[in-house]
Amino acid sequence: MLKGRWGTLPLAVKAPLLGTGALGGLAGLAVAGVTAWSAVWGSAQVRVENLDCDPLVPPSGIVRTLANLLPVFEAPDEPIGSGASGVFRLPAGDYRVEVTPERGEARWLWLTVGGEFPGRLRSLQWDGQELVGRGQVTLSLEKGSSHTVQVSCGG
Repeated sequence: MLKGRWGTLPLAVKAPLLGTGALGGLAGLAVAGVTAWSAVWGSAQVRVENLDCDPLVPPSGIVRTLANLLPVFEAPDEPIGSGASGVFRLPAGDYRVEVTPERGEARWLWLTVGGEFPGRLRSLQWDGQELVGRGQVTLSLEKGSSHTVQVSCGG
């Protein structure tokens, strides 16, 4: 019965239905792929400590919601205020990072995330290693490892 009705539908009705189904299928495959990948390659924990900056705002809205659905990602729901810390979980792998007093950017695989800092950044240390002004640096996150980022904006 459905086959007969499908054949009578105009292309203007079929195309959006097929497109939506295809996008849903691709999204499902992407989630399944990242989930399987995370089970094999794992993730690392990164604790961000805001020593004296204005609140650091984690990714918001749909970006954070979608990321938190995947077992390999986790981001805090609230901004990380001065004197506070927040924990992120990130996929294991190599990240290319560049930090200036005004901006930070990280690249993992094909995904680049970056943004302006609230105020001028004085120091950003990754496990005690200063990153501000060093140019592009590669950071390796091993499965199950823990790291600490300390951010300071004070003069």
